[in-house]
Amino acid sequence: MSAHPMTIEILENDPLQEANLTTFYQQMKSTYETLSTVSYFTDIIKIIIIIFVILVDIFLIDILRCNSKLKTKVNQIILHYSVSHILFTICHTLVFDFIIVTGLILYLPSILFDILYFFQNFGLLLNYIFSFGLGMEWLCTVYNPYFGQHCKTINNYSIIMFYLIGAGLCGIQVGFMFTSYWYVESIIPKMIYLVCLMFILVCNLFQYKRRNIANKDTYVLSIANVLILFWVPLFIYDEFLMYWTYGSYILYTIALFTIDIPQWLTFITPIAVVIILRRHDEQFRRAIDRRSMWLLKNSDENSEEDDEQNNVTSDTNIFNV
Repeated sequence: MSAHPMTIEILENDPLQEANLTTFYQQMKSTYETLSTVSYFTDIIKIIIIIFVILVDIFLIDILRCNSKLKTKVNQIILHYSVSHILFTICHTLVFDFIIVTGLILYLPSILFDILYFFQNFGLLLNYIFSFGLGMEWLCTVYNPYFGQHCKTINNYSIIMFYLIGAGLCGIQVGFMFTSYWYVESIIPKMIYLVCLMFILVCNLFQYKRRNIANKDTYVLSIANVLILFWVPLFIYDEFLMYWTYGSYILYTIALFTIDIPQWLTFITPIAVVIILRRHDEQFRRAIDRRSMWLLKNSDENSEEDDEQNNVTSDTNIFNV
């Protein structure tokens, strides 16, 4: 069978086959110039958001770790999710954006980026896996406790297993990076995400069919929904919009200028988790109220000490005069 050279005319379902790319490139020059200026401001906003979210993660970890009544299996999974979320946000966004904005990218060795990339993927995979773990916890303890009794031994070591699975998948990714199948490295996180997404959707289907489950028991699945579904807009942008709008000046420009919105949505998952826990978990709500009162009390004491110090300083100045 004779071979023939591949031409663009024989491609089927090509999204760019009717696009005038020469005109498109000329139109996009002004867009890229504007985007390069706007990106500095969006990066700064992103860094501010991430710093706030990391503080929320630290607050959530502190609340769940210090209160003995909150040391349930669900809360332990949420605690470890917060740790992995901090790892991911620091490596993926805070460090990279800070390095790019400040221009340090020109002076730092490339191996540093390889290390950051590894821990970024490790944190990302753990985010997905812990979301899956919350779904499993809901399935084993709320939906079908009988099934959970048979998995009790595995359930006791599930968090360690999650870390080992995440580390193993990261090792596989790194291995593929140095082979001719390097493109598999970018497919692994997407496949893991799709598996976790489908599992959480199935859990939601189970909950919909069994509507007699008490509302107080459904918040675990609600948290799993937040942790996994908040990634859907970014997944859609990366896999569909940024590809299928390429060649259309208006659509691609809109996609470029709105790409930060789904990214920010993935960052605020800890805030949504705190809101859900405070609404459905009475012990968590009491722990937050006690911590808030303690912070306000310390703030008042510090302000009183500052007032006393200012009064002493004022009296000293009057005496000297």
